[in-house]
Amino acid sequence: MLCRRPAHRGGVSRVASAAAVHNMMLANAPELVAELYQPFHFHMAGGNIPDGPPTFISPIFCVYRGRFSVRFVRHTLLETQTVTGVLLAPRARAAFDLFDDCADQLACNMDLQSGDLQVVHNHCVLHSRTAYTDSPDPRQARHLLRCWISLPTADRRPGAVERGLRGGWLTDDLQRAAASTWRPPSAAEGLVDGNT
Repeated sequence: MLCRRPAHRGGVSRVASAAAVHNMMLANAPELVAELYQPFHFHMAGGNIPDGPPTFISPIFCVYRGRFSVRFVRHTLLETQTVTGVLLAPRARAAFDLFDDCADQLACNMDLQSGDLQVVHNHCVLHSRTAYTDSPDPRQARHLLRCWISLPTADRRPGAVERGLRGGWLTDDLQRAAASTWRPPSAAEGLVDGNT
């Protein structure tokens, strides 16, 4: 992410090691860490094709081919309840809360200024930002440029959908393939789905 112009106030970038968050959670509540290795439905957030699945299924923590990775977008996990009509299991919500608490404790704040470039690996670095206020002059508004870079390396997560998400978005063909095996969560299992 390249900062062309920072916000008038706020907008601080926050990053944390996903592995450090995992290990802090493990030290405090191993049963909640185990919860995040289960597959969850993530809301597609408007990116799905007509008649395609409204969610994709992925664990939050994953170890594949000996490499650890993370996918945690809390708002899409919470939006999924509205899309599917199935409430999030209390234990999952508790795991999300602990995840956020640990990430907050371990976060490094970066106040990006004009010309600063931040490069993070989405599979192992968590990132967010604080709220911000722009200048009253629209010509001085916050301006950041974001670029997704996909490296030609081995995938960190199994499955065709995961390979598509590695590129930042699912193609229509991948969504159709996912739709052929997709099923909504049941009320008994909350948003956790044991079948991937």
